[in-house]
Amino acid sequence: MKKMIVGLVAGLLIGTTGTAIAAQTETVQAVFAKFNVKIDSKQPTEVEALVYDGTSYYPIRVIADILGHDVGYDDSSRTINLSAEKKTNVQETNSVTGIRELLETLGRKYPELTPDKNGGKSKISFVPYENTLYFQDKKYVLNPIGEGRFDAKPLIDAGILTAEDIQ
Repeated sequence: MKKMIVGLVAGLLIGTTGTAIAAQTETVQAVFAKFNVKIDSKQPTEVEALVYDGTSYYPIRVIADILGHDVGYDDSSRTINLSAEKKTNVQETNSVTGIRELLETLGRKYPELTPDKNGGKSKISFVPYENTLYFQDKKYVLNPIGEGRFDAKPLIDAGILTAEDIQ
């Protein structure tokens, strides 16, 4: 019986302490908003930011991608690493496109691979949750750039499309 009473008292103390700590936590109100980020007069990229008290907070990976930097993360030290060297900025390569435009362009360029010309089965498909385009049973992973936009450079590098096709 003593053990049960001690357990009950300990439980009440723990529950009360948690409630007291929760009462001291400050609540803030923020909103998500979409902004067009344009750097050095390049093509603007739509980015969703958290806006709090007149300040916009952007995901660092998105901004680093726009600037052409690689991002790394060291979990043990909780450190975000931005590379000093710039990688090729996809905004400069003219390889950024929306997926609908990309599929329409591929369909025009390769009509024999569309369902109409291929017995009802398409040889071109896109899997959104994998950011993967399947073209003639080959897999191409497309890098997402902003909302609904992708870097089609893997398709350009493979000779499937040209930068002019994307424009």
